[in-house]
Amino acid sequence: MLSPYYNIILASLTSFFVVFFAIPKVIFFAQKFRLADVAGKRASHKGSVPVFGGIAIYSGIIFSLLFWTELANVQFIIVALLVVFFLGVIDDLLSLSPMKKIIGQIISILIVIYFGDIQINNMHGVLGIYVLPDIIATLFTGFVFVVITNSFNLIDGVDGLACGIGIISSFCFGVTTLLMDQIDMAIISFSLMGALIAFLKYNAHPARIFMGDTGSLVVGFILSVLAINI
Repeated sequence: MLSPYYNIILASLTSFFVVFFAIPKVIFFAQKFRLADVAGKRASHKGSVPVFGGIAIYSGIIFSLLFWTELANVQFIIVALLVVFFLGVIDDLLSLSPMKKIIGQIISILIVIYFGDIQINNMHGVLGIYVLPDIIATLFTGFVFVVITNSFNLIDGVDGLACGIGIISSFCFGVTTLLMDQIDMAIISFSLMGALIAFLKYNAHPARIFMGDTGSLVVGFILSVLAINI
């Protein structure tokens, strides 16, 4: 049986190579069907750039989790990510209203909170607060999820910005979870990092593709899980 540390290395390599080889196909598909982002005020690019890079990022991460984690420990995170992924795909294709996006996010958040048991239930003395009542813990955790996920969603569209911040964040979370001996969370962190490093080749200036809502929501949601877990 492989050491858990080998699993972390293999998980990051798996996500890296899946994304690295999938992105050119996604770019071709997006260009063929005109699935592109038109430059806006916050954009650092001119003209239109294909979106849907999130499909490759999500695929790389999911393959890594299926191959290298104990599925019983992450199964509800995978289910929640599936909800977020389809929410992003539909939004990229049809442009969902903010209310529908929030409802979809709330469903995925509740899956993680009540089935994955990932929530903020103790403030450990911050502002003199310790154990939180269940309803307050749920509402506060949901608020943190929504803020982190949608904040990350807002910075996609600038060449390399979301990807770069994601790489730094996932590396820091990966090191922290390793020190806490949370191997499955470390695998999630380094799988995300591997996927984003591969994606950066195509997303660095001048960007050839963006994550789209599909990728930014998935990445933001994973970073939310990691932040709340710690």
